Amino acid sequence: MEKIVPHFWFDNNAKEAVDFYMSLFEDSEMLVVQELEDTPSGDDTIAYEFNLAGQHFAALNGGPLFKINPSISLTVLGDTNEEIQTLWDQLIDGGEELMPLQKYDFSEFYGWVEDKYGLSWQLISSEGMEYEQKIIPSLMFSGSTNGNARDAMTYYTNIFQGGEIIDVYEYEEGQANTPEAEIAHATFKIMDMELIAADNGEDVDYEFNEAVSLMIMCVTQAEIDYYWEKLSAEPEAEQCGWLKDKFGLSWQVVPMNLSELLSTGTRKQINAVTQAFLPMKKIEIEKLERVWTSAAE
Repeated sequence: MEKIVPHFWFDNNAKEAVDFYMSLFEDSEMLVVQELEDTPSGDDTIAYEFNLAGQHFAALNGGPLFKINPSISLTVLGDTNEEIQTLWDQLIDGGEELMPLQKYDFSEFYGWVEDKYGLSWQLISSEGMEYEQKIIPSLMFSGSTNGNARDAMTYYTNIFQGGEIIDVYEYEEGQANTPEAEIAHATFKIMDMELIAADNGEDVDYEFNEAVSLMIMCVTQAEIDYYWEKLSAEPEAEQCGWLKDKFGLSWQVVPMNLSELLSTGTRKQINAVTQAFLPMKKIEIEKLERVWTSAAE
């Protein structure tokens, strides 16, 4: 079954960042390491797939092309205030405070922090509450996309299996400092993944870019074709499975077995698959499988 995996683009310190993140949460482990040679980013391109709190994530050493910003953050639900405080103390070390850790109208204990690797986290106490997903990718529509949170949620929930808008809270009069902002906080679900969406109430120009993307892991070519057709809105952004939708959000539409093709077999097989998919726009599963098999002969 296809699924969505949040993906982070780092310069050359992905392994350091991933190790740090895995140290923060129980039920965390490295799943796959892919060492890719002769890529546009050089021979130090290494991709990682890993679990945090039992959830699947991915990261890449891709060079300095893209920089993570707070337009996409990770919201963490803590079981206790003490857990939130501990996470805050670890993430703020070398990082930057975006909103202080304290009581707010919407939460008894909440803070927003950017860690030393540039990834931002919203930490919120859910003491006494039940939840299904501990870490929730959070989309903040800012700048040219401010005011699009509702349209984007409707669009995504219509495209993806199990799409559902769970709750929507609008800004009250005078709460937002940007006239376009409408949605203060909303939760929606696609492919069994919960996400948060909001319009930026402050005049800060954080734009989506390739540094944080959502990777759709597909089983069949028909699934790849479907999501590519539904989501791709900027032909110039299409490259080796990457695309941008009409809201500027980056997605990767990739076959479920790509990790296996790029991490098993001989170095000759891995290099052959790498060189086959790099010039592709939409990924062709059968071609990659043929290349992998041929390189083994």
